[in-house]
Amino acid sequence: MSDYEIIPADGYNLEYRQDHATSDGYIYSNAGSDASTFAATIEPYLPRFVSFSGASQQAEGAEDPYKFSKGTLASSIGYPACSVIFPFPQKLPPSMPKTLKLDAAGVTVTLTLIARQIEKEPMVPENLQSDLIWFSATIARHTRLTLFAGSVLQVIVSPSGDKYGLVSIFGETPAEYQVNELNGLAGLSLPKGYSYESERILEDFTFYANKLAYIVINEYFNFQRYKVGPEQRDEVGDILE
Repeated sequence: MSDYEIIPADGYNLEYRQDHATSDGYIYSNAGSDASTFAATIEPYLPRFVSFSGASQQAEGAEDPYKFSKGTLASSIGYPACSVIFPFPQKLPPSMPKTLKLDAAGVTVTLTLIARQIEKEPMVPENLQSDLIWFSATIARHTRLTLFAGSVLQVIVSPSGDKYGLVSIFGETPAEYQVNELNGLAGLSLPKGYSYESERILEDFTFYANKLAYIVINEYFNFQRYKVGPEQRDEVGDILE
């Protein structure tokens, strides 16, 4: 991914992440089209843990500052949207290469540095009996996702009125959640004080993150904060050096 990576409606994004609590929180990604084929033929053969020293792969699970863990495959299947992922929008430390390569049973998979987790905090659930765990996070990244006209915009609203729209889906979500149906997430157990909205959009709707993304996330869904109206493009945050 020299300039950017386009993820079409059948596409995927697989991330390797540092533990934010014990490292700088950098994130590498491999993204592309045909999520089903990638999930069946490539993803199972990639290591669960990997450590990078410069541009070389070290022993799986090595305990050092460059240890990364494989995340859950994010897919656009069933969610009519197209994403664009740009390279990391901040200044890089000399020790972090822009791209890295992994072997998946003879297939070379290229990872690109795309993001850094700045903050991540657990959220109190509305339903204390729910097993669903929510986090709020700030991510340094440059991405753009367009939800196509005629689709359903799924939104959760914070107690202060900030709106967060669904931008990605992880793994196989439970059957009761229908991401492209009106009120298709109505049964989702939300963070304390949050409410849920759902609407069918008549025009393409784009989420922008030019420098920072503010997200609310659980094991199935990633919601990104956005502004309403013509100032929507300004929901970008500030670059952190």
